[in-house]
Amino acid sequence: MFGSASERDFQYKEFPPGTDWSNACHGMGMRSNEPSEDSEAMEAYMDAVEGNGPQTTLCALLENANVALPAPDTISDSDITEVLWKVIQAMAELGAYLSSTDHLSDRELYVVLWNDILRQEYPIVPEQFPLVSVIDVLGKWTDEDIETWLTYYADEDARRRASEYGTRALPDHVDPPYQRDHLLPSCSGGQSA
Repeated sequence: MFGSASERDFQYKEFPPGTDWSNACHGMGMRSNEPSEDSEAMEAYMDAVEGNGPQTTLCALLENANVALPAPDTISDSDITEVLWKVIQAMAELGAYLSSTDHLSDRELYVVLWNDILRQEYPIVPEQFPLVSVIDVLGKWTDEDIETWLTYYADEDARRRASEYGTRALPDHVDPPYQRDHLLPSCSGGQSA
């Protein structure tokens, strides 16, 4: 996201004795005591991500983008995949990406999106600070989510560690019934790995 140190464009600048530091620092991205547009935008960003600013839902953002969000029970079996992928693509255009979806059918995933994920509130941040959200469908980490993760997603090392600390027997590993995660858009601009 930020690149490695060798990829960054560093500049070194020498200042003569008697430099007016308030002006010099402002030009370097450092702040003087006077508010600027940048500092006001940063303050608005911090307020937003701390939950003190305005909030919205993905549902509202998608509706504003004219993305159809029909109720799950109104979508035919023949149309559900197309509707789901339109929503997934539109979410990615807004910077919201999904993971851990391979255990759900297209209809089950759309129901989770429609009833829960699209209804959750997210901060509205200034345009200078776009947010990227990776939304793990199992992100609430309820007992059911943990059981699902252990069943379908955990590798052998994670399963071993869970068995050492767990108080119940591990579920058998099962390959996920669907293969969608590797096709999902990712925040790196391509598809998920």
